[in-house]
Amino acid sequence: MPSFKGGASHKRTAVREEIIPSEYLGKLPNAQFFASLGGGHLMKGRVPVIIDDEDN
Repeated sequence: MPSFKGGASHKRTAVREEIIPSEYLGKLPNAQFFASLGGGHLMKGRVPVIIDDEDN
């Protein structure tokens, strides 16, 4: 009777690296930001600045 043997392996290595270099964070225009969302999604956003015309 034949004898079969088998095997499998899987190796994962995690390396942490900057997605956005820190020097770019200081260069963002006012009211802009980066957000890390669920599922590993990265988003760049901007907060709107609302100016009341009556104050001008």
